Amino acid sequence: MTNTPTTEVADRYLGNIKEDQELATQVTQARDTHVGKGHQLLTVTIERKDCRKGRIFTQAASGQAVGIVKGRDWQLRDGDVLSTHSNHLVLVSLQKQQVIALHFDPTASNSSVQLVNLGHTIGNHHWPITLRKDILYVEAAGNAEEIEATIHKIVQTLGIQGLRIARESMVGDRTLDFSSTHTSAHTHAH
Repeated sequence: MTNTPTTEVADRYLGNIKEDQELATQVTQARDTHVGKGHQLLTVTIERKDCRKGRIFTQAASGQAVGIVKGRDWQLRDGDVLSTHSNHLVLVSLQKQQVIALHFDPTASNSSVQLVNLGHTIGNHHWPITLRKDILYVEAAGNAEEIEATIHKIVQTLGIQGLRIARESMVGDRTLDFSSTHTSAHTHAH
């Protein structure tokens, strides 16, 4: 008979290490303490899309199964700490997010029709986008190389000048939420 390890259930929110120095110290001590001498630290990395879920099943870096139970009225952030029933600390990290950033040169002489056509064509591909300041971000959830190459072709076809396209990794609280700002710049009335 195989001994299956139990799942640690984390359902008590303690705070965020970026906002609570005392909690950050507790997490550091738990990280430095070996099992059996105080709190054990379980570090989990979750995807951005899971932050709002009420029930998250994941695995700690140590391999320990962890279930996070929380209200759906708030979302987990990078650096959040929860406590399990056996008083282990669970430190939440957000998975790196791959995006393609389109940096527009404000001095370039592109027409608004060219830029609208760019948005329309990207929308036809159903790639989630969001706009932050002067940068248009495209979620690179699939094949980033293919998405980037396609955007380069679209930009070339439309004759858009002064556009820098770069792949970027967003981490922690810098990640972007494409689920609430998903933009599809076209209609299906063909």
